[in-house]
Amino acid sequence: MELSVMIVDDEKLERILIRKSFEWEEHGFKVVAEADSGESAMYGVKTYMPDIILTDINMPFMDGIAFSDWVKSYHPSCKIVMITGYREFEYAQKAIKIGVEDFLLKPINKKDIEEVIIKLKGDINRERSRDIEVSKLKVAYDASEAVLMESFLQRLVAGRIEESDSLQKMKLYKLEYLLEGCVCVNIKIDDQLEDMKSDINKQRESIHQIILNESLNSYKQNSFIHYIGNVIILFAVGKNEKIIVGSPFYQYIAELKRILNCKLNRSITIGIGEVEQGIQGIARSYNQSVRALAGRIIYGKDSLISYESFYKLSKADSNKTRIDLKEFPFCLENNLKDKAFIHIDEYTNSLKRRASVDLHQIHIRVANIMAVTLNVLDAKGKSFSDVFGTEQYIYDQASQLETIDEVNVFLKESITRVMVYLNSIRGKRVHKLIQEAQKIIDESIGDSTLTLKSLSAYLYVNDSYLSRTFKKELGESVIEYITRKRIEKSIEIFNTTDLKAYEVAEQVGINDPHYFGVCFKKYTGKTIKEFKQLT
Repeated sequence: MELSVMIVDDEKLERILIRKSFEWEEHGFKVVAEADSGESAMYGVKTYMPDIILTDINMPFMDGIAFSDWVKSYHPSCKIVMITGYREFEYAQKAIKIGVEDFLLKPINKKDIEEVIIKLKGDINRERSRDIEVSKLKVAYDASEAVLMESFLQRLVAGRIEESDSLQKMKLYKLEYLLEGCVCVNIKIDDQLEDMKSDINKQRESIHQIILNESLNSYKQNSFIHYIGNVIILFAVGKNEKIIVGSPFYQYIAELKRILNCKLNRSITIGIGEVEQGIQGIARSYNQSVRALAGRIIYGKDSLISYESFYKLSKADSNKTRIDLKEFPFCLENNLKDKAFIHIDEYTNSLKRRASVDLHQIHIRVANIMAVTLNVLDAKGKSFSDVFGTEQYIYDQASQLETIDEVNVFLKESITRVMVYLNSIRGKRVHKLIQEAQKIIDESIGDSTLTLKSLSAYLYVNDSYLSRTFKKELGESVIEYITRKRIEKSIEIFNTTDLKAYEVAEQVGINDPHYFGVCFKKYTGKTIKEFKQLT
């Protein structure tokens, strides 16, 4: 890349001499402008923004010192070479304070110009390389910061982070404004078919960018893409603000939805939580938005649903005919189909005993039950589309129910499919958990603090559960597996080094040499001394 040069001197012959005394283009330079005074040179600087300026110190109207001072304020990265005579040298020293890079003494010769200009070229190239690296590091840092903040927000809305840690992170990411009053808005793209996943991912990013760039700035907000695919926005609102149809915030979200519909040309459904306070309140508002979003089963696609509206519909369900929504999720999660069927039979039989049942109320009750089912799936990072192919399936089927018997059959078939699906992924998850546990053990075999408890904490699972699952999958306990791996590693070290027994023990994470010898004998049938005699 050529570096641009500007020559400033009130004597034309001097400018010609400077231009002719050096092969500019051969060395990667281009003289882009000349000027006969500091005043006219200012226009050239604004037009060409040269990399290097060679300027005479003694010029009428605006001398080289004043001109250089202006250049350093207008175009700081520009390198300035001052041309001066011996008599002017003491005066030229003032230029050092301005930031002039070098001087050329009259009469100018080729060797002097070449030495100064080539040096400046190296300085400029090094500075630009450094700026590029700094820019890359900043981009990488910003990207890393964004990923870390999104990871924090994922755990925050799920309620999977200690409150003290949450408050610290909120301060770090400057999100404290959400603690006084927060509303979670949950945006879902409708019809997320399997063959549309790549397009859906682009649409999610588009929604995220539209939210970031949109001029609707009545409320402070922070948005991110949830790991299950929805776009989540956390809004800071007044703690006494009501989220009801017609309220300012509801109208604000309605306008945002209109903009998203127009710009994406897609159907989207939005669930709005209630105003909540504090760390736990943010998680509550998120859960409410999930429940509200589940109301699309009744309201249909492309809807805007507040938790308040959905809750009112759910309350219309008589207490005498309400399914036990506390025990029902437990049945789903633990594959207790018979118990779940008893709940459904009792529920539908009680409906039959009523004098009259409104068809719309039947659909609301179905929606209420399926919303609980969706919460169970959501907690595992899944959705209706993972079980039924599309989420629209639930809406289409539920909207066609016309009798209590149809409700009974539909609910039993639906939860059966959900249980079969949960059972299928449960086995896969256990297998993956054990694989992850084995990987950590293998990588940390030299860590003397590696225990069942530390391993469980790292994997975020209960130590009793990990112990049972590990034993069931591999036929040996976690401690037995760790010890066996340590002895296998020690045999490898004994075969390849001359280390003493206590040194090998330390390398495989056993601080007590005697205990190491006991374990070695147990797993190999030989003492360490006997083993060494064989190798």
